[in-house]
Amino acid sequence: MALLDEATRHSTVADHTVRGALSALPSQPIWPSRQRPAALIIESGFVSVPELAAQLYPWLPVRWLARFKYPSGEYLNAVSAPVLIIHSRDDEIIPFAQGRSLFVHAREPKGIP
Repeated sequence: MALLDEATRHSTVADHTVRGALSALPSQPIWPSRQRPAALIIESGFVSVPELAAQLYPWLPVRWLARFKYPSGEYLNAVSAPVLIIHSRDDEIIPFAQGRSLFVHAREPKGIP
């Protein structure tokens, strides 16, 4: 058990796009504290499904229609591990502004290289 505790203490969770929203879940109560990762990497993530949909389809009432929320921004605010947010300005699916918004939701200390 000590070996498992040591391995999870130094583990990193990394994910991309939609699953990136779920990667922030280790901060939630469903994960025992000994299984929380040492770091979190989100690539091409988004703040929430309604926010993303509203940005992509501003003429539709997508905030009302979104069945799943996946509030990554809220999840990120609760993450105590170091977070790396990676997002390309040239992303054709998730707008760069979504990555910037995730950065705003992340805890301090933070910076942009």
